[in-house]
Amino acid sequence: MRRTPTTLVALIGALAGAAASPLRLNTSSLGATFDGVGALSGGGATSVLLRDYPEPHRSTILDLLFLPGYAASLQILKVEIGGDSQSTDGTESSHMHDNATVDLHTGYEWWLMKEAKRRNPEIKLYGLPWAYPGWVGNDPQTGKPSGWPFTYPEQTSRYILEWVRGARAVHGLEIDYLGVWNERSSSSAYAQALRAALDAAGFAHVKIVAKDGGDDVCDALANDPAYAAAVDIVGLHCAPPRCFACNRTFSF
Repeated sequence: MRRTPTTLVALIGALAGAAASPLRLNTSSLGATFDGVGALSGGGATSVLLRDYPEPHRSTILDLLFLPGYAASLQILKVEIGGDSQSTDGTESSHMHDNATVDLHTGYEWWLMKEAKRRNPEIKLYGLPWAYPGWVGNDPQTGKPSGWPFTYPEQTSRYILEWVRGARAVHGLEIDYLGVWNERSSSSAYAQALRAALDAAGFAHVKIVAKDGGDDVCDALANDPAYAAAVDIVGLHCAPPRCFACNRTFSF
């Protein structure tokens, strides 16, 4: 979500100190837009048991999470793009165990996204890899491992594009945001390749978030215009105040 702490603090202070007085907002100078409150299902199986809850308890929990104007009323749902690797609390299955086979029926995140959309068609969907299958970093010709998922950016872009394409074609879901790699490295070459692949495949509306981690990415973007042009949103975890000056910041 985008947020401007000074705006929120001022608003909270006004509400707390003048409960019976009119609230007047000065709109002559506006900061960043507050886009809403989101939650994530990721880090390896953090939500996997929800699908097996008996009714009516399962639907009650889903309503509490996703129904507009009711309880949490989440506006963004961020899910892990499974990578066949232990990614904190467990392992989420990848949609491509190798570079030739695409299976869009693995895992449980598809189910959760559809349940969220069924309750709130306006909810935004955000996909983020916590891990990549080993083959993604292999040489496409020789299969030699590189140990890094961005060595062959076009190959990695295809891997993520198949997930976005399958979300639409198989599950009827439109993805709104894509992250690079949760709390790990980012890559200018990969961000540019992913942007080009999305645009060419009819997904120009999908926004790229970098890098779901620290604020060092701000300096990287400032020093690389092509990288900055490919990235729509700066994704910060436990963001320091200086980064909120950016008008395109998500903070988690």
